Amino acid sequence: MRKILKHLRCTHFSYRKTVKTNLIYSNKESCYSIFSKALSCFLLVLSILKLLIIILCLFVLTSCSKPINNIIDYIPYAEIPDNYSLDRVTMTTEKSTYSKSVGTIEVMWNNGTDKELTFGESFHLEKNNDSKWEKVHIDKELVFTAIGLPVSPRSSKSHTYNISAYYGEIESGQYRIATTFSYIRAPGDYDTYSLYAEFSVI
Repeated sequence: MRKILKHLRCTHFSYRKTVKTNLIYSNKESCYSIFSKALSCFLLVLSILKLLIIILCLFVLTSCSKPINNIIDYIPYAEIPDNYSLDRVTMTTEKSTYSKSVGTIEVMWNNGTDKELTFGESFHLEKNNDSKWEKVHIDKELVFTAIGLPVSPRSSKSHTYNISAYYGEIESGQYRIATTFSYIRAPGDYDTYSLYAEFSVI
């Protein structure tokens, strides 16, 4: 009987020891899992912060790398004097000299401002007579399509003007295409300016 009781006591003690050992191991494993997750989260946040710092540094370096003589190109249009802005909008003919039989003239619109400009199809020719520009008159009335052709900020766009209606009226001399363009701030709110492209006829 005593042997049986002793055996039961030993078995009970061994069971308690095993359960205690398993609990300790389980607690250690749980702590390790929590620590691993916390470490992973910390490393992720650290990586994101590094990425943000790199992006910020690149932005600062890019901003500081603009040449000083080009700073005026990045001033908002509202802060640039009107006469300076207009100097940065030009129109030039593809060739400097044409024959009397010329039917079309291709021009290049250059917009050096930071605002979109719009021009249309309408134009007329002017001739330089004794240092005075005079409109070249023709018998027929010119009809133009009422459309707006945009030129994006700091970009160029080519356009062809059909001057065949002036055939027979063009003689040798200095001419220019006269047209207009607009800065549209809002529907019905815009400013219109004149623009010219000179060329010679031989």
